[in-house]
Amino acid sequence: LSGCRAFRVIEWFLQRKIAIVDISAGSDEVRSHSAAISKEGELFTWGYTALCGHSEHEYSLDLPELSQTSNKSSIVFPKLVESFENEKILRVSCGGSFTLAITQHWEAYEEKRTLWSWGCISNGRLGIGRFEISRRSYQKSPTRLVSLDGYFIVDVSSGSSHALALDRDGKVFAWGNNEAGQCSFDFNKFGENVLPQQMNRSIWDDVYVPHQVLVPIPAVSVAAGSHSSAVIDLVGRLWTWGRNSKPCLHQSTSCHVNSILSGFMRLPRYATPRIARPLKHLLIKKVCLGDGSGLAITNDGQIYCWCNVDSAALPSQPSPDKFPSLVGKRIIDADIAGNHLIVQEEPSVKENIGSKLFQQINRHEKLYIQNGG
Repeated sequence: LSGCRAFRVIEWFLQRKIAIVDISAGSDEVRSHSAAISKEGELFTWGYTALCGHSEHEYSLDLPELSQTSNKSSIVFPKLVESFENEKILRVSCGGSFTLAITQHWEAYEEKRTLWSWGCISNGRLGIGRFEISRRSYQKSPTRLVSLDGYFIVDVSSGSSHALALDRDGKVFAWGNNEAGQCSFDFNKFGENVLPQQMNRSIWDDVYVPHQVLVPIPAVSVAAGSHSSAVIDLVGRLWTWGRNSKPCLHQSTSCHVNSILSGFMRLPRYATPRIARPLKHLLIKKVCLGDGSGLAITNDGQIYCWCNVDSAALPSQPSPDKFPSLVGKRIIDADIAGNHLIVQEEPSVKENIGSKLFQQINRHEKLYIQNGG
């Protein structure tokens, strides 16, 4: 649907009477893919073939591009990912050329959770270990993150090239690209994990397997953006870290920049989670991050946004503030990606048709009605 500016129904699911309970979409500069979970816990994917988790396909970024006229380069219709025969899919998150999924299975009447990843292996974004960095290939089929096997994972979020996971005890784990400190990993202390030939390259600070992020209070939600990360703690406070090109969340220009980055662009960054000061007096229930932008929804349904880049979707405001056109509305859900966002408003008592969806593309607001029965 490249270049498509209007919604259309995916008839494939309707024709097969498949009820969908969760969806996700991911993209880098040129490749996009989508995923959906059925009510029965099956996972369906479509988009760029090498990102869809189907084991019969394997391509490398170093190989010539497949013919765009061939149906081998893209999966047009949703296709069942068959690697999870004995697992139920609970959660899926698509990022920049990779995907994460949480599955459930039972052992001796005890529920177990497993985290899986597939897609592009560069930057350690799959969390399955170090690969030869000169060959940026794809992991064609879902692979288990064995380092998290002992944890009961309840939430996951994929960014552009890093990821976050949350277990039921509130522990936060991060891995992948750490060039802006978004994995909260200080390589001045952990230099033994870095290959010597990587020390003077921007890729030197990749985190190849999940490690725990030291958030002072247990978390209940995680969000990964382009070069930043965020969590919401048990009491509803928002913590953020990673790139902070303007003092939008911490009201401070001090930053953690590794001195070893000689010859590499020095970008202000926070490697340690800090409370988002402009929002510290609010109770946050959801946060989502984009590329230099973000949204936060409070418990009373107010939506705050911040944006440090030219965006067609968000007003330019480096410090969090209420979204101008949504003031007075009670918001229950939202998401942001690239130059578009979607916001769901809580219906009033008199409304019986369900929730309203506000979508803003290229600064033009449109109102969509989602029938609720």
